[in-house]
Amino acid sequence: MRLVIPAGKANPSPPVGPALGQKGVNIMEFCSSFNMLTNHIETGTLIPTIVSIQKDKSFNIRTRTTMTSVLIKKLSRDDSIQPNTKYIDYTDVKAIAEIKLRDLNTVVLDKAIKTIKGTIKTMGIKVKTGTHYE
Repeated sequence: MRLVIPAGKANPSPPVGPALGQKGVNIMEFCSSFNMLTNHIETGTLIPTIVSIQKDKSFNIRTRTTMTSVLIKKLSRDDSIQPNTKYIDYTDVKAIAEIKLRDLNTVVLDKAIKTIKGTIKTMGIKVKTGTHYE
């Protein structure tokens, strides 16, 4: 089962409670485990989560890194020189690529950076390298 849950804020209310309750999982145990697993992440950050549920109603939680678009939005800035332009510094792009590397289908940082740049472009944000924009 795939869920997107805010870090440190899992509780029995929707979407967690109903989704896991249908499968017979102990919801309070899940919430406690998830919150403990994500306590090192900024509270409220959306975390893609994969929950594997066994026949005996036990579960295994695997978290992925925060969604790329959330990281990009968090680091994007407005550029007062060019009106209506949002940008992100290349160093931030590299940092996002390093964070997301374990979840991408590549182990090469340069390819991960290209993937992140593609997401940035689709969001209408520019990458600032030095004094120019890409």
